[in-house]
Amino acid sequence: MLLDYIINNVWICVILWAVLYASDYMLTIVGARLYQQGVQKYIYFEKGYELNPYFEKDVAQLKLFSSRFVFMLLGTSASIFIARLALDIVFKSSPAMQLKMFEIVAGCFILMELAIHGRHFRNILFFKKLMRSLGIDGRIEYSRWLSHYMSSIELLWSAFFYFIIFLLTGRFFFIGGALSCLAVASKSEKIAQKK
Repeated sequence: MLLDYIINNVWICVILWAVLYASDYMLTIVGARLYQQGVQKYIYFEKGYELNPYFEKDVAQLKLFSSRFVFMLLGTSASIFIARLALDIVFKSSPAMQLKMFEIVAGCFILMELAIHGRHFRNILFFKKLMRSLGIDGRIEYSRWLSHYMSSIELLWSAFFYFIIFLLTGRFFFIGGALSCLAVASKSEKIAQKK
C-alpha cells in the first residue's frame, strides 16, 4: 500500500512534504496574483490575500522566490526527519509503535497541506470566474477576523473528515491530519476572537 511505503521511507515522506509545501506557496502566489489583477474589484480582504503574517509581505509582493519560504521548507522538512529519528530512539524496543507514531507525524504534515490545497483550488477557480465577471455583482469586503474565522471553519471540517476516515480505516495517518487541522483551526479562531 502507498501509505505504508511513505511511512516506512522517511525520505519519501520528506520529499512528498516538500513538494506539497512548495506547491502550497506557488498556489498562494497564483491566488494572490488573480486577487491583485482584478478580483479586488469584487472582493476586498483587509490586510491582503495571505492570512499567515510570516508570509504576508512576500505574497503581497508576489515573490516567486522567498527566503522566508526556503527557511520554513528546510526547517519543516528537517523536523520530519528529526521526528523519525527521535521516535526510533524513544520506541527502540517497539518498531510497530515507532511506525504508528511516525504515521501520526506524517499525517499532521501531509494532510494539513492537502486541506490547504483544497482551499487554494477553490479560491483560484472562484477567482477565475470573478475575473470574467461571472455570477457576482457588487463588492464584498472581508475584515481580517472574518477571514480567520472562515479559515477555522474550513479546517474544522477537514479535521472532522479526517477523523471519519480514521474511524473507517484505523490508520493513524488520518488522526495526525485531524489533529493538525484542529490545531490550526483553533489558532485561527483565537486570532479571529482577538480582532
